[in-house]
Amino acid sequence: MSWPPGENASQPASAAIARSLFVLILAYAAWYIVLALGFSLTRIINSVLDDSFYYLQVARHVAAGHGSTFDGIEPTNGYHPLWMWMLVPVCAATHGDLEWSLRIALLVTGGLGVALLLQLRSVLVREAGPWSAAFGLALFAWPRFFWQTADLLESSLLLFLQFVLFSKLCADGERGGRSGLLVTGLLLGLICLTRLDSVFLVLAWAGYAAWEAVNRPANSGRLPSRDLISIGTTLIVVLAMVSPYLLWNLARFGHVVPIAGAMKSSFPHVSPHWAWLWTFPDFDLLLLVGAGFAVSALRPSASRMVRTLGVFGLTAVFQMAYLVLFVDWGVDRWYFTPLIPVALVGLPWLTRGLVTALARRPRLAWAALALAMLAGGAAQARALRVRDTRCLSATAELARWAGAHLPRGSVVAATDSGVFAWFSGLTTVNLDGLINNWRYRDALRSGRLHSYLRERGVGYFLDQYSARHPDWLAGTYVSRRVKIWYHPEHRIAGLIEVRRADEVRRINVVASLAQGQPPEPNAIILWSYHGGVDLVPTERLE
Repeated sequence: MSWPPGENASQPASAAIARSLFVLILAYAAWYIVLALGFSLTRIINSVLDDSFYYLQVARHVAAGHGSTFDGIEPTNGYHPLWMWMLVPVCAATHGDLEWSLRIALLVTGGLGVALLLQLRSVLVREAGPWSAAFGLALFAWPRFFWQTADLLESSLLLFLQFVLFSKLCADGERGGRSGLLVTGLLLGLICLTRLDSVFLVLAWAGYAAWEAVNRPANSGRLPSRDLISIGTTLIVVLAMVSPYLLWNLARFGHVVPIAGAMKSSFPHVSPHWAWLWTFPDFDLLLLVGAGFAVSALRPSASRMVRTLGVFGLTAVFQMAYLVLFVDWGVDRWYFTPLIPVALVGLPWLTRGLVTALARRPRLAWAALALAMLAGGAAQARALRVRDTRCLSATAELARWAGAHLPRGSVVAATDSGVFAWFSGLTTVNLDGLINNWRYRDALRSGRLHSYLRERGVGYFLDQYSARHPDWLAGTYVSRRVKIWYHPEHRIAGLIEVRRADEVRRINVVASLAQGQPPEPNAIILWSYHGGVDLVPTERLE
């Protein structure tokens, strides 16, 4: 099929832009290789996330035969399973080498990113033409999109699978025969195992499949048994794929959901957190676009493209509603991955008429594409500079010191404990609870934080946030209190009091503590821990 209709696809300009699509994809592949193999370890550490090391640390223990554990002692299920299991052979192949595990894992995510781009190219060339595909590929350079395939979280695998599903739904629709239904179910199951809240994608797909069936003229507003069986078959495949993991959770931990979800969510108790509606303004704009597609997809005459964009748009609406109603902590850009297909496919598809008109003036079109590529390169350079200001590499430096100088068998407690656990090799108790266990969750709920830490033999406490406290930064304080929160109930679960005299090691840095914030003085401090008094859970978050 040529684009636009009637135009000879073998024309020189069409052939040139078709070749340029692969050049763009090769440029991204080269950039992934540079990120994985060309940068220093310090820069790599700062370019990923502390949560990335939660996956790596568990994968390292699984590869070593210790089971599903973060600290090497307590079992945990605080991760999305499929991505963690993909990292197990990486850690096994490197024999636990800290640096090469990171580098090879980055190559894996880069490969997934390139595969994603090939799917994106295929969909856009088929649905909007090669010029629109070129601008869609250039748009991928926006850091909110690209870096979700390079931060070592599950989002790289999730986005790849989402684009495979997107391509299938666009090409085949929801009715692709028995084999098509099985493939759709397989993809939806893999997506759910990659990120469990992708159940919203399953619901959106099933809802639109039923809506389309009901609104076919021949069905007169009824859902025929044939369509009901087709949708049910796909859902059964999804359930068959996800059930073993859920049953393992239930048998091993007594709960179906992983501990990370329980520590973030108040579900089923509504606890509104309206700030998520304006925390990510760029994704908010895309959410409006996605919601527009979700409404347009309700038209009986909606095309497969609109219907597919509607599925992902409705998924994002469901996701945002859940975050606003039940989650008040730990939300970041990877929660909004369904909006990335909406952006990378939906925006070029919506503007395909403008792009086609632009393509009739080749010099102007090539200049616009070159400008888009330059803008993407500039955005990548800026994103890398921002990541260079993080303090994760300083935490890694302190972790290596602790691993070399603290007594063998030392146990350290910390929030945001991924980098420290990975580079220290010490037993590290995760205080925010995301990669801990249900016993720790129960201790927080009952105010028994210090009892739990004493049971675990904790001898040291690490805190990475001393910014905006001059006495902490200068080391002139006598003592300070660190609050440990139990977020689902909006309250302080424990207080850890530390003294200047108990400092074991500190690293003073100038770093950015949150995305978008300028660098500022900070200190990463390790103290000896001497216990404390358990807290009655009455102090509330203001």
